[in-house]
Amino acid sequence: MAISYPIPEGIVGTDNRTGLTGADGSPIILYTAGAGTIQVYRINTEIVAHAFTSGTATLTVTWTENTVSQTAVVTATALNVVTGIVRLAMPDAGTTITVQLTGSFTATVRIATIIERLV
Repeated sequence: MAISYPIPEGIVGTDNRTGLTGADGSPIILYTAGAGTIQVYRINTEIVAHAFTSGTATLTVTWTENTVSQTAVVTATALNVVTGIVRLAMPDAGTTITVQLTGSFTATVRIATIIERLV
């Protein structure tokens, strides 16, 4: 028996920025989950400092799952140390998946986040 999904799988949101020297003013919406049945996403996110003097740069991906706020968090606190994680998410229908760079840091960072719809 084949399983058929009405919405195609694949990359649905990306954030690929480099040369960042300060925090984002507010969260950036990468994707809004569709309505209907539970959908499964893979959230891949990483951060690296290409120049670093001090502080902590924090990259946070946020969504709501079963009415509870969920986060995937990575930080840069040293030069050329790549920090990344992969999370599976089943966001509530209509919820946004956002990304935001925060923190007080003297550094230049590169961030990458990819949201993939699996099913």
